[in-house]
Amino acid sequence: MKNIELRGRRAQLIKDADAIVAGAHAENRSMTGEEKTKFEAIEADARGLKQEIEIIERNAEMKKEIASMEGEARAAAPKANASAAFSKYLRHGFGSLSAEERSMVQKRGTATQVAGTDSLGGFLVPQEFSNELDVATAFTGEVERLAKKLNTASGGLLDYPTINDTATDAGLTAEAAAVTVQDMTFGNKQLSAYNYSSLVKVSQQLLQDSAFDLNAFLVEAMGERIARATNAAFTTGTGSSQPQGLVTGSALGNTAAGAN
Repeated sequence: MKNIELRGRRAQLIKDADAIVAGAHAENRSMTGEEKTKFEAIEADARGLKQEIEIIERNAEMKKEIASMEGEARAAAPKANASAAFSKYLRHGFGSLSAEERSMVQKRGTATQVAGTDSLGGFLVPQEFSNELDVATAFTGEVERLAKKLNTASGGLLDYPTINDTATDAGLTAEAAAVTVQDMTFGNKQLSAYNYSSLVKVSQQLLQDSAFDLNAFLVEAMGERIARATNAAFTTGTGSSQPQGLVTGSALGNTAAGAN
């Protein structure tokens, strides 16, 4: 608004100066000393307003540049994540968290508010993954390293179509001979979800005084615990209230010949 006001005042000064020159020309005479003095004063004022306008415009450009730099810095700054916010809460307390970090650290209510039941809190749980949980899954057992992994949106039963066509071979057919129809038989396997967990209680003082990243170490250690438990289940699990293991679910292969 200040810039517009100055431009208006300068435009009026230019009109006043032009009126002085036009008056002398209209009367077909030279400008008097008083008119020259007045014109020069108006010209000086107009020049001063022009300089002030240019300063305001340069200042506005610098402010835009600073705002752009600050925006780039904010965009480049690491964003808060739930894991880091929780670690900060454990080390320094709830009062040390920013508003964004506080929104990530949720306090549990009663023991009956659980994510597994929609009406008791399951509706509040978004379908997303923690970066540190990804680190933990790297510490898997040997069976899981070779397994095909399926990511699901929930823990419900997953229908997995199956087929075993290994007993059927193609036949050698003569020219123009009929081909025997060999139908395929499909099946369905329902894959269940199982929850493995482990707990370590660590004091706030130990988290604060530890000389290394204890939080990251605990994540890895929990991953190894889960890997040891799941590797056994993925190998010899019964499939009843636990995963079905590779050995349990496999068909019997060749039987060794007798001792004789």
